[in-house]
Amino acid sequence: MSVTSAFLLVAVWSDIRTEKVPNILILSGILAGIFLQCCSGFPGGVSDMIFGMVLPILICWILFRVRGLGAGDVKLLCLIGCLNGVQLMLLCFCLSVIIAAVYAAIYLLYRHQMLTAMRDVCFWFREMSQEKKILPYAGSEDPSRRMHFSAALFYGYLLAYLGVAICRNIT
Repeated sequence: MSVTSAFLLVAVWSDIRTEKVPNILILSGILAGIFLQCCSGFPGGVSDMIFGMVLPILICWILFRVRGLGAGDVKLLCLIGCLNGVQLMLLCFCLSVIIAAVYAAIYLLYRHQMLTAMRDVCFWFREMSQEKKILPYAGSEDPSRRMHFSAALFYGYLLAYLGVAICRNIT
């Protein structure tokens, strides 16, 4: 098991239990990432590691502002970027979004809430266009509509990591 998956497992466990990802976990993961990158001679380069930590903040800023992602989710992506570089972090993020979307669709269909959720999203977009500013999504306050994106990040990371490993073995 990679260092990243160990940190992600602890983060998912904490997120599900307390709805928080401890900053000490993120900090120790980033320090471990810097240490491991130093020991391996920065295989992707120092800029790849730094960009891997900063890019998630730029990508996820709008999702955080509208309460689509929590701060812990963004920090976990920074941790993944530090430990694995930009390419794997981006692949992980894309796969995680797909996993979360599929899970959310199945969940909403199962609970017969899909139409209500779609209507609420349309009202939210209309309200933002009328106000001409970014507004938090009101549905994020409903506990029945919340999900732990950290779990999707964990599965997205595993898929990305395995996919990259398989592709390296093929070539």
